[in-house]
Formats: sequence, structure tokens, C-alpha cells
Amino acid sequence: MAVNVRFEDGPARGQVVRYGYMSIPLPSLFWTDSSSGSGAVYRRVEELPDVTGAWRYRHYVPLPG
Repeated sequence: MAVNVRFEDGPARGQVVRYGYMSIPLPSLFWTDSSSGSGAVYRRVEELPDVTGAWRYRHYVPLPG
């Protein structure tokens, strides 16, 4: 099983990512930009996926530094 995640805002805004190793959506995710190395924390928005089956994540918190 896999989990599809849609990032609603922050540096990953608009990306839909398929996490093939996850069987359930986690309450929070850490996202890292492979080109710049910057990262952010995202939190799941709702208890159910949207109509496309993707779990929505938002409210990123920039990491210090």
C-alpha cells in the first residue's frame, strides 16, 4: 500500500508525492528539497483524503538556520 500526499503551501507547494513505503498517513512529515537541502515540517490537514485520494498537508514550519 502507498500514501499520496499533496503539499498545500510552503516550499513544497503544489507537489503531490507518492510514499510507497507508508501504509497510513502520518500526522506530520518532514520534507527536504534535494537541490538546496532546505526542509520544512508539514502537518496533515484532515482525517480523510481529498476526492483524488491524496492526503493534504500544510502549515509548514521553517527550520532554524
